[in-house]
Amino acid sequence: MFVARSAPNPFKNNVNFSFVLPKSGPVSVEIYSTDGRHVKTVVRVAMSAGEHHVSWSLDQDTPSGVYFYRVMAGANQSSGKLIRVD
Repeated sequence: MFVARSAPNPFKNNVNFSFVLPKSGPVSVEIYSTDGRHVKTVVRVAMSAGEHHVSWSLDQDTPSGVYFYRVMAGANQSSGKLIRVD
């Protein structure tokens, strides 16, 4: 099972995603609003197998509220809810 985690959550200006890839391949971390609108592609690169950490530093004009993340790695994906606070 592929699992990605986010921390801290809730967060203010920066959130980190961590995950372990079972094998090398393309990875993307995407952020969406509650209405399904794409907000940000945090990363879209090829990564080697093993543990990885990716950070999202928000712009000051990104409003507080609820967001969703999706980490895709080959045929695997993991998603979760993020809460940004002021």
